[in-house]
Amino acid sequence: MTNESLTTTKPLASMGYVVQLGLERAFGEGGYSNLMLMIRLRDPKSDKETDIVFDGVAQLRFRGESVALTELVLLIAEDISGRGWEGLSYRVTDAEEEFVCFLCRSIEVKGQVS
Repeated sequence: MTNESLTTTKPLASMGYVVQLGLERAFGEGGYSNLMLMIRLRDPKSDKETDIVFDGVAQLRFRGESVALTELVLLIAEDISGRGWEGLSYRVTDAEEEFVCFLCRSIEVKGQVS
C-alpha cells in the first residue's frame, strides 16, 4: 500500500488479534532517528496473518499502564498529509479498543503471511 492509495480514513486490514508487535529504531547521518513499528494481525475466522509496517512513527501511545492485547483490533489510518506536519502523513488508531495511537510517514500492508 502506498501513501497515494489511502483515502481520508481507511481500515488497514480486517479485524484481528495482535500476534506480533515489533519496534525498530534506525539511526542515519547527523543523528537522524527513524522509528519503525510492525504489527502482525491474525484473522480469527481464517487464521491468516497480515503484517503492517509503519515507518517514521511519532507520538506512539499505548492505552493505559498495561496492554493485554487479548481483544480484536481494527486499525484505521487517517490521511493527515494536508495538515502540514512535516514528514507525517497518517494518524493510526485502533477503532475498537483504542489500544494504540500514533502518527507515521508511510504504511505498508504486506498481505497474508501464513
